[in-house]
Amino acid sequence: GLGNLAATLRCRGKAEEAEGLERRRLEASERVLGPNHPQTLAAINNLALTLGELDRLLEAEPLKRRALEVSEETLGSDHPDTLVALGNLADTLRRLGCAEDAEILERRRLKASEAILGSDHPDTLVAMGNLAATLGELGQHAEAELIERHRLEASERVLGPKHPDTLTALGNLAATLHELGRQVEAEQVERRCMEAHEETLGPDHPKTLAVMGILAHTLGKLKRHLEAESLHRRRLEAMERTLGPEHPDILPVLGSL
Repeated sequence: GLGNLAATLRCRGKAEEAEGLERRRLEASERVLGPNHPQTLAAINNLALTLGELDRLLEAEPLKRRALEVSEETLGSDHPDTLVALGNLADTLRRLGCAEDAEILERRRLKASEAILGSDHPDTLVAMGNLAATLGELGQHAEAELIERHRLEASERVLGPKHPDTLTALGNLAATLHELGRQVEAEQVERRCMEAHEETLGPDHPKTLAVMGILAHTLGKLKRHLEAESLHRRRLEAMERTLGPEHPDILPVLGSL
């Protein structure tokens, strides 16, 4: 159907083509099934997703707001799909620079998710991470740290210490510690993050090299210049090996030496 073709086009990076199909699907679904039908709701969500990928956030925002309203009306305010719709709208608001509005929705989503799904459910952990990110944008780093530590502890217990979501939580905690001026603690978290990436993805993976660069930068700020230089050289050698010596991404690394 139109939805499947649009999803395929979106996955292949053809979001503009996908948008046209998704608008046709939404119009037909509203006309035939009604504005509150589950398939209409899915069509609204898919169109909003595509507009978000095209960075047309001002167009995506009213669609995500409508999706939330329909979901609340048809499924209830505590339904898991409604909580996802809450998070989707909050994400768009945050990207539009409306962090205060996003915070209100994210607190609501987190509270409901903890009550309905449990504090250790993966969706709840995502909600924690999103709220912490918004709090960071609002300069509320102390509260963000508490939430991120809670999320990290739960993620390690539920998903495992090497799960991608756990590694993301580690990286987010390190960034918040930097904002709080606690560079020594940030370095310890970043080192742990780098070692986990090396073990799970390999020493030459782009994500491993990105974390390596962050750690090297932190070591430089801590005046541990020999360690920082050693990491920068390791990163440079790996990038030259995997990307080639003339790749443009290598120039910033050369500048760090």
